[in-house]
Amino acid sequence: MLGIIPAAGRGVRFKELGKHYSKTILPYKERPILIHQIEWLEKHGCTEIRVVLNHAEDTVKDILKFYNKNVTICHQEERNGLAGAVLAAEDPTDVNENVLILLGDLVVQDDIPSDMFYANFISVKEVPDYSRWCMVETDADGYCKQFLDKPQDRPNTNLSVSGVYHFVSSKTLFKMLAKQLSDASYKIAGEFQLSTTLQWVADEYYMSTINLSMVDFGTLEEYLENRSVKISRSFNDIKIDGPFITKSSEKEREKIIKECNWFMNLPDDIAIHTPRIFAKDLFAARTWYKMEKVKAPSVREIYLFLDSSEETWDTLFEAMFEQLRVMQTYGQHNSFMKTVIDKTKSRVKDIEIPIENKLVNEFIEDFESAIASICPRPTLMHGDYCFSNVLYDFNGNLTMIDPRGELFGDHYYEVAKMCHSILFDYDFVDAELYVKDGSTYQLYNKGKDSIKNLFKDKFNKYYSKDEQEYILLICASLFLSMIPLHSHNKNNQEIYYNIFKEIYLKVQNDF
Repeated sequence: MLGIIPAAGRGVRFKELGKHYSKTILPYKERPILIHQIEWLEKHGCTEIRVVLNHAEDTVKDILKFYNKNVTICHQEERNGLAGAVLAAEDPTDVNENVLILLGDLVVQDDIPSDMFYANFISVKEVPDYSRWCMVETDADGYCKQFLDKPQDRPNTNLSVSGVYHFVSSKTLFKMLAKQLSDASYKIAGEFQLSTTLQWVADEYYMSTINLSMVDFGTLEEYLENRSVKISRSFNDIKIDGPFITKSSEKEREKIIKECNWFMNLPDDIAIHTPRIFAKDLFAARTWYKMEKVKAPSVREIYLFLDSSEETWDTLFEAMFEQLRVMQTYGQHNSFMKTVIDKTKSRVKDIEIPIENKLVNEFIEDFESAIASICPRPTLMHGDYCFSNVLYDFNGNLTMIDPRGELFGDHYYEVAKMCHSILFDYDFVDAELYVKDGSTYQLYNKGKDSIKNLFKDKFNKYYSKDEQEYILLICASLFLSMIPLHSHNKNNQEIYYNIFKEIYLKVQNDF
């Protein structure tokens, strides 16, 4: 049986991520969607698999090489629709064989019974919005009667084609596709849809249906919702109710209390950059507070998915640094950095993955010495000033969320949090936008060099060489101390340790 994965779309609905990667190689449960698909096709008897591409082909080839998968890459010269993508997989030298097609943005979770492969069939599912789908009407025996591609009027069915197709004859399939693409009158909404050939197959032969459970990654929103990455922190619960967000916890009430008190005790010119607090109960067994839901994306979302333009990031970085400058004007003497070294020493004892104890001990000595020698810059502190905790409305306005809880700390620590997001790819790892095989991992971080260079220019502008060395040591401590907090994901832990070593060796060699 021949397996075909049409994955030639540009991924425009994936915004910035789709500009640099074919969405079929984005990670799902720590492995690319494409690898899940190839193995599903292999499991069902596909002895040859062809992947049809038209965008970011090098990134797909890199992933296939990374996983040592021997498949054929076919190129769709013209983006003329799904029918054209499937036809691009034709090889004139092929013998007549069965064909199993799986769309490039799906992961199928069910197996197909072997007796199904004696006939033509498609997978179907019930949908509420008929206008977005290719709908199919069936007869009393479940055979396909009529295909209606994105109908404007409600059809007499709620079944849609869901993305798996099987044909018993490759010769018949490719002959019908060639006929369809030779006549522009067969275009639907400007493209050659597969539904035309499906209708011909159903009319001339039989075509049955099957319900299959699958995960759909058709849009960025669906991808983020379905990819099984834990977003909320383990110690609290978040409830969204229209324009309000309620955070609560029984396990760590003190953390919720500290967060709420931080919001409630800010100076006005800082408080304006935080959500409003509407209600709270800091004495209940489940401590909670209710705040405004701010309608702006996080800087992490902008960085990973939405906008890589230098104009946006120049304005955004200036806004973030300006916020830190204003907060520093309220600084008071404190011993925050002593708690950082104490936390690092304590967390290291809880690391369960293999580490180089001699290197870690040397780092802690150097870090402790740097804290003692660098003049602190006391500040009113957010404490977790990383990309995921800052919202930005693209008009220069920032909103800070999820504070650490202490009011006062050190300016350099805040900058280190920015560095670990922008210079050392923390957000890509935390969002599990990577693939890993053994000790080798590959981040999905293409297209970010200009943003990193922009930040480096500002970093060099605002901080001396000694200050930069100190900030990078803090940054290294962040990755080291995060390792035990990510016990749910050993891959994350190993990557954080590698980044820790990268930063520490950079400080040793470059400074």
